[in-house]
Amino acid sequence: SVDRAADMFWQSGTRPQETVAIVLRNSLEFVIAYFALAKIGAVAVPINYMVSKEDEICYVLENAKCKGVVTAKEFLTAYKGVKKRLASLKFLMSVDFTGEHDVIDFWHYLRHAHYHPATMKTQAAEHAVVSILYTSGTTGHPKGVLLTHHNLIENARASIHAMEPVKKDVFMALLPMFHTFSWTGNVIIPILLGARTFIVRSITPPRHWLAAMGREGVTIMIAVPQIYGVL
Repeated sequence: SVDRAADMFWQSGTRPQETVAIVLRNSLEFVIAYFALAKIGAVAVPINYMVSKEDEICYVLENAKCKGVVTAKEFLTAYKGVKKRLASLKFLMSVDFTGEHDVIDFWHYLRHAHYHPATMKTQAAEHAVVSILYTSGTTGHPKGVLLTHHNLIENARASIHAMEPVKKDVFMALLPMFHTFSWTGNVIIPILLGARTFIVRSITPPRHWLAAMGREGVTIMIAVPQIYGVL
């Protein structure tokens, strides 16, 4: 799926070092989109899906020079408004079907994307930027933090060295993937180990993921104090 998604992004006009925003809940599509962009040397810009004000969204997309947005139907309205304001924003993709002619159907486009040899040849440099994360704007506009491929891998390796997880562990991606804490702990680390990750789309209601912990055999949960307080 990552290979086909890489072809899809290339076909959409995305090229190395260009940026594409990801505005999704924890999902397989989030992981596929992120790694497909990384594969072609492009840059993922994960954005908090709870941000709904057009001015705030517009600032981040313009500041990061995003060429497109991968999102879902539930968040689409605000991004359609932003697209009208930003000439630099060339496409919107939705991971669920919308039927709208100006919104690309992620899965349909992925399955029907033409093979592009360039996506197999393009390789990002180790110290090239792979992601831009926007920090809290409590003291002004959010600021983009540049993370490289090397940053992600070394952070994950250091965490593995400290926590000593193993291949048979099952991780639970409960915290939102747009945060580096969750992305490193619940996605990068399991991939390096060859371990499984159980993806939770929403923290609420908790009864669903609490039940799933036993069913899926979760052994590692990464969370924040508020969640541990609830437990």
